[in-house]
Amino acid sequence: MNESTARTAPAFSASSGNGFAALAVSASTGVLSLDKASLRSCGIRTVHTFSSGVQAAQWLDTESTRHSQTHWAGVDVILCDDTLQDMSGLEFNAILSRHPLLQRIPVILLSASATRASVARALQSGCCGMLLRPYTMERFAAQMQRARTIMRRNTAAALLMHTGEQTLDKKQFDEALAAFTSVLTARGEPDDAYFARGMEYLSEQRYDAALKAFGHAARINMLHAEALNGMARCWKAKGNTDNYLRCLKLAGEAHLRCERFREARTVFAELMQVSGTEANPMLQSAAALVREGRLSVAAGAFLHGSLLSPEIPLHESVARACQFTSCPQSAMEQICCAIETIAGPSRAEPLRKRLLAPAPQRHDSAPRSESHFPRLEEIVAVARHTIRLYRQSAA
Repeated sequence: MNESTARTAPAFSASSGNGFAALAVSASTGVLSLDKASLRSCGIRTVHTFSSGVQAAQWLDTESTRHSQTHWAGVDVILCDDTLQDMSGLEFNAILSRHPLLQRIPVILLSASATRASVARALQSGCCGMLLRPYTMERFAAQMQRARTIMRRNTAAALLMHTGEQTLDKKQFDEALAAFTSVLTARGEPDDAYFARGMEYLSEQRYDAALKAFGHAARINMLHAEALNGMARCWKAKGNTDNYLRCLKLAGEAHLRCERFREARTVFAELMQVSGTEANPMLQSAAALVREGRLSVAAGAFLHGSLLSPEIPLHESVARACQFTSCPQSAMEQICCAIETIAGPSRAEPLRKRLLAPAPQRHDSAPRSESHFPRLEEIVAVARHTIRLYRQSAA
């Protein structure tokens, strides 16, 4: 970065939630100095730096607690290098995505290379953008502008959610419903549209555009889930069981789509308990995700959903869902790979053997008569009797 470029870089106004403070994390002190200078050239006056992902996360958690009343987490944007002192940038982003307040902060991952696989991993970890090193100030400023827009929208949604929570606590249920509904109606395009657009950009290797589209879809689902959770509580308090159950189901599905599997499992467990149904809605949603082609998300849904119905073998749920795809064997293999990533080989390998192992060949000496299979013998007997009756009636 040269001085003339830095001087002409677009600047943010210095106000909280509008580029006022930033966090930069990297294992390299030289990289931190460069990123800090770039941030300040965009008008961001306060820049905090860390080399350790653990220390950065702890600091953010403390700051978010200190600023909880203002719904601000201490910074408005995070620059995260792909290599930190004690973890990868992706692991650091995954930690933040689990925090109820920190997950709203836009995170931009910086890397020396970008491939389709690395962009996909960045998406899974919760990044809103990806910047290649060495970057120009024009591209850097564009990422900062996007982060500012995201933070402004997230803050507005957080305030609406806070209003809903406050009015719900005061038992002002209609006002609470209105606030939660406002979160839903302010979403703009549906998440499916953003997801489809992101897949198109990814196939064209337009990585920045793909990250932006997928980020929109993820944020929509996250806000959607939180708002629907609030609406479910409102309808429960108002005694409207049908709407209560409907919102619970929608909230669980929204949690799944942004891969918040534990939250989804909690919601679906409540849904099963209240409705009294034996059917597992989380496994049903997992099957729907398979039909949509979201196999990695479906894998997590199957894993957590099976905990709600341990009597249903996992391989049966996966096999049944994959039969409705164009290539069942490929779908099952992808789900097994995703489960291995989530839960390790000890969980994936038994499933892979049940689903994909070739059937044992039968020797010629093996019994072939249906008399060795009582259930089959019964079915054949019924079929023969039916054919005999049909022939008699035809004669």
